[in-house]
This record gives sequence, C-alpha cells and structure tokens, in this order.
Amino acid sequence: MTSELQAQVDSLEDGRRLILQQLGQLPPDARGWRPGPDAWSSIEVVHHLALVEGLTLTGLRSSTDRPTERARWRDRVGALAVKVVFRFGWRVRMPTRKVRPDPTLPVSAVEDEWSENRDALLSHLRSLEPSRYREPAIRHPVAGPMDVLQTLTFLASHQAHHLGQLRRIRAHPDFPWNS
Repeated sequence: MTSELQAQVDSLEDGRRLILQQLGQLPPDARGWRPGPDAWSSIEVVHHLALVEGLTLTGLRSSTDRPTERARWRDRVGALAVKVVFRFGWRVRMPTRKVRPDPTLPVSAVEDEWSENRDALLSHLRSLEPSRYREPAIRHPVAGPMDVLQTLTFLASHQAHHLGQLRRIRAHPDFPWNS
C-alpha cells in the first residue's frame, strides 16, 4: 500500500473511531431519536455508513461490475453535484435503497458490521497492486466511475457529511440528551 493510500485509509479510520465514540457516548434512548418523521436517527446514520462501505467493497471486489470506461461529462457533473451536496451538508435521497439503514439494530450489531466491512475493505486494498489505484474500480450511481483513490476520497467525504448530520441531530432543541 502506498503512503498516499495509507493516509486516506488512516483518515477514514480516524473518522470511524470518532463517529463510534460519539455514538457510544449517547444514552440508548437518544441513539434512536429522530428529529422528524422522515429523518434518520444517530444509529441509522451510522448503519448507513457501514452499509455504504460494504456495498463499496462489493463493487471493488466484483470484476463484472467494474466500469471499463472513464468518466463522461454526465459523470463529471454528477461527481461535482455529489461534492457540492457533501460540502454544504444538504439532505438528498440515497441513490440506491441497498444502503437503507435498519433502525432496529442495536449499536453492537452496527459496530460489528462496520468493523467487518472496514477490515475486509482494508484487506482488499492491501491486496491491490499500486498500478491499479488509478484504474476504474467502481461505478457510483450519480458520480459515475471512480478509481480506488477517488473511491476512498468519496468515502471520507461521505463520512464527514454524515458526521455533520450527527452533529445536527445532537444540536436539535428536542434531542433527549439536551433535556
């Protein structure tokens, strides 16, 4: 693994630890609290992050799903749109239902799933030759084809986006911990 890839992996892991630490500090009733009927709870946000990493790993492992083409203009516009959404913390629909969180899972199950997905992702990344880091590796439903380094950048931006969402949930005036 190159130092560039290792730095991205380390950053992702730092973010995961921070998110799980913050979730663990919440009382159980606060973890499942939603700021609105269509909003996610803290546990759902974290489960979504675990699911996204799992789906990303599936895409990275699957040679049949690997895009063979480079990004087209539509993909570039989509990638820019994703960056803008993450930058401003806007709420948007998930581009696939495959990453819809299960609100009934206990924290331990979500932590275990994310740890398993992260460990498998790291194992896969370690198995790659550095020459493959810049080849198309996955196809994001909006941003189009991404290479391994772009994929890790996306995962870090996605994680940071949802860290902001977790902060907004905790800052809500009706959040149970604020009472």
